[in-house]
Amino acid sequence: MQSAADGVEEHLREAGDRVTPAEQKLVRELAEQLRGLPPLPLAFIHGDAWDRNLLWSKDLGQAGWVDFERARFATAVQDFVLMACTTWADRPDLRAACLQGYGRDLTPGEQHALKCLAALHAVSCLVWGPTLDDPHVTACGRHTLNRLVEGVFA
Repeated sequence: MQSAADGVEEHLREAGDRVTPAEQKLVRELAEQLRGLPPLPLAFIHGDAWDRNLLWSKDLGQAGWVDFERARFATAVQDFVLMACTTWADRPDLRAACLQGYGRDLTPGEQHALKCLAALHAVSCLVWGPTLDDPHVTACGRHTLNRLVEGVFA
């Protein structure tokens, strides 16, 4: 969490005018809040939980992850950031289903960390989307920042 918070200024600088002054202030505040969080549950995480890495088996009637090159031991909540910014963004039913399958809801500390990490992820998307000419990544960053500013990120 500390290293994520440490990178906020570089990401904001790289994002430039794609992030408004008000958004920059919010992102800085959320990054700073990461530093004060209590210890969070640890797990072996996938590390790249984009929907493109989740495959559905019709035969088994279940989903499975692929592409484990970023897998590592870390705070469990980190694996939910990408889903919270994409798949779950406007689908609380999918969030609930995912967490039911996970076997537990997020702790209050994890829920707050998810919001803070989503802000950092949004800025990262606004850096990498244009750099890679990937409108999907750019849109993810913009949508996430908009939700955070509006106070509807959950």
